[in-house]
Amino acid sequence: MTDSTRGSTPDDHDERWETLARYLAGESSAAEAAQVGRWLAEDPRRGEVLDALRRSTASLELPVPHDVDVD
Repeated sequence: MTDSTRGSTPDDHDERWETLARYLAGESSAAEAAQVGRWLAEDPRRGEVLDALRRSTASLELPVPHDVDVD
């Protein structure tokens, strides 16, 4: 992930968001998580924004009912 948006395409932008979504969901590979970690370390404000995003999305999570039969 880079901070530069000059010369980026919409696909690059989408991939950055997908990378962050995987990171937040705990689905990143070790290499991808390390890449995001380096990107976050470049600017402390990024971590603050990501933490705010985590908090806001956590409030949207619904509890999974245990008595639901999906079959």
